[in-house]
Amino acid sequence: MDRAQKKLGNAEVQSRKNTLAFDTILSDQRNRIYEARNKVMAENEAYFEQIIEKALHHVIHNFIYQSDDLSVHTLSDFIFNHLKSDYPLKEIEAHIDSTSPKPVMYDYLFGLAQTLITQSLHRFKDPVQLRYFKKVIILKAIDQAWVNQLDYLQQLKNMVNGRGMAQHKPLNEFGREARRRFFEMEDEIYLGVFRSLALSELKMNEDGTIELEFP
Repeated sequence: MDRAQKKLGNAEVQSRKNTLAFDTILSDQRNRIYEARNKVMAENEAYFEQIIEKALHHVIHNFIYQSDDLSVHTLSDFIFNHLKSDYPLKEIEAHIDSTSPKPVMYDYLFGLAQTLITQSLHRFKDPVQLRYFKKVIILKAIDQAWVNQLDYLQQLKNMVNGRGMAQHKPLNEFGREARRRFFEMEDEIYLGVFRSLALSELKMNEDGTIELEFP
C-alpha cells in the first residue's frame, strides 16, 4: 500500500509539472498571437501592407512548391477557389500549360493575384473604410486560426498524457507537435487573409456604409 501511495504521489507531482510545462508552451504561442493582434489593432498601415504582401508570397509559394501534381487543372482550381470563381479558363491556358516550370507558374500566379487583389481593394473609395477592411480580414484570419489551434492543443494534451502511461515522454511530444502545428496555423492565417482579400463581397448602403460578406 505504501509503495502504491508513493507511486500515486509521484504521478500526481509529475502531472502537475507536465501541466505547468503545457501551459508554458501554450502561453508562449498565445503571447505571439496577441502581439500580432495588438499590431493589427493599432491600425498601422505599413504593417497591413507587410501582412498582405507576405500572404501573397506565402500562399502561392506553398501551393506551387508543395504540389506534386501541377497542371492547368490544379492551377485553375486554385484560382477559382481562392481568387476569382469565374476567371476565364482560356486566360489561364494562354499563359500556362502542364510543361511550364514551377518558377514560371509562380510568377504567373503571383502577378494574377496581385492584379485581382488590387482590383478588389480599389472598390473602396474611402481610405478609412479600406483600412478598416484590411484590419477586419487580418483579425478574422488570426482569430479563426487561433480558435482552431486552441482546440487542437487541448486534444493533443489529452492524447499525449495518455501516452505517458506507456513510458513515452508526453512533454517532448507535446512541444514538438505544438510547434509543428503553430507553423500550420500561420499557413491558415495567410490563406485566410489571401482569400478574404480576393473573395469578400461588398454591399454598399445608401448611407455610405459597407456590409462585408466573407468567403
